[in-house]
Amino acid sequence: MAHLKFLFLFSVMAGCSSFSFANPTSFQSAAQNQPDKIAARSSNAVEARARVYSEQERAEYEQKRAEANQKAEECATKKAEARAIASVAKHAISLKILGHWQAPPNSTGQEARARIILSPSGSVQKIIVSYAPNQEFKDSIEKAVYSSAPFDLPEHPDVQHEARLIYMLFQSQ
Repeated sequence: MAHLKFLFLFSVMAGCSSFSFANPTSFQSAAQNQPDKIAARSSNAVEARARVYSEQERAEYEQKRAEANQKAEECATKKAEARAIASVAKHAISLKILGHWQAPPNSTGQEARARIILSPSGSVQKIIVSYAPNQEFKDSIEKAVYSSAPFDLPEHPDVQHEARLIYMLFQSQ
């Protein structure tokens, strides 16, 4: 400390102007500028923090969105696979029903549509025959469906759900 006092006194006596002394007005202007600087720094800090948080939130959002998209793609793939397996099961059921169907006599060229709803166990829950030319044609379709039942349905719940509703076209040759 004594060493610093000596250097200070020596530089003042030698006329060295490397040290400047502040006058009272410079203290006042510095005191007035200080809150402005602090405010500027703090608003920049708030903006910087907000930018960091928004970037983090954006990154989290993008990650969640990517995960949701991946799950949606997986779900769509599973549904497509279920539909494909159900389609095979429906085709087998349709062939079984058509194998039991005997078109009524004198019905050549006639057709009807049927919507068949099966229970989870494979039994017939409901048959809706549309556009049947007559009652005999409709009865022959219902007889074929009921005589073919029960049907083997896939065990997987999604596939089974898809396979339980069957649309068929019955055409007499």
